[in-house]
Amino acid sequence: MQKQRSSKFMALGLIALVIATPLAAAVAAFALSNWHAGVFGGAFAVAGLTTGFLMRLPRVQAALRRLLPQPVE
Repeated sequence: MQKQRSSKFMALGLIALVIATPLAAAVAAFALSNWHAGVFGGAFAVAGLTTGFLMRLPRVQAALRRLLPQPVE
């Protein structure tokens, strides 16, 4: 029971990092550009693409499988 709970927390942490890290980088780029409006869209577009690519990593997909219940036939 403890091992299963621990692996779910680890999977949740990995997914949170995959989502939060590109967003934090986008906010940092926007702030470092002196809040220039042109950077806003580009930074968040790159963050979205990065998140999409990171979601394809095998370790992240395994974490998603651990978190999301699969239908039983």
